[in-house]
Amino acid sequence: MDVHIARERISSWKDFLVRYLLIVAGILSAWAVNQWNESRHQRRTAEQTRTALKAELVRNLSEIQHARQFDEKQLAKSNAYMHQLVAAIKVGPSGKKSTQKIIAGWDGRLLDDQVSVERSSWDAAVAGQAVTTLDAGELRRFAGAYAALRLLDGISGGPQDLQNRYGQWELDRRLGATDATELARLLVRYEGRVLYELAILQSVEESVDGALHGPELPDARGSPASAARAG
Repeated sequence: MDVHIARERISSWKDFLVRYLLIVAGILSAWAVNQWNESRHQRRTAEQTRTALKAELVRNLSEIQHARQFDEKQLAKSNAYMHQLVAAIKVGPSGKKSTQKIIAGWDGRLLDDQVSVERSSWDAAVAGQAVTTLDAGELRRFAGAYAALRLLDGISGGPQDLQNRYGQWELDRRLGATDATELARLLVRYEGRVLYELAILQSVEESVDGALHGPELPDARGSPASAARAG
């Protein structure tokens, strides 16, 4: 049995216009609802991404500050010892006993504080394109902070040759063949290296702190709603 659906005839232009407007209104309404849902999803994704990145940067900032304080403490200790040692060496042979006493009191090492930072939240946000939901201003700051963090990869552990030379000096001291001048040289090199590390740490710390506490900027479209979300 065939079933035929009755179709109403369009008897006038007015009837056609009414039906046309109803179809257009339905399409526009569906599009508006879809846009609203998409906008809500993007806002939620942006907030989750922002929260995760800030939490990760807060942990990294704490690690950097700890490393900087450690380096400053070690540098002050080694410099104070180095000045005593150099002063004793300058005295010459008459200051040999003083020099040996200073070396005997050396209990330090050329210590390095390993800086361990996290980037997993950033890598996940980039891989999943969640960073595209962030406002342009804060995205630039986050990207700059994580780019700065990569500078720390180059200073972790310090120069290996310095550690090797210090290890050899320590062995010589245990064998009774102490070279005070060589230790002074090592301490001078250690000072230069730590000052370089401190400069890097300070620069990275400023970038991370700027990403966390910098002024919130509107996105490229200048949307006030985007600026509000950034806050």
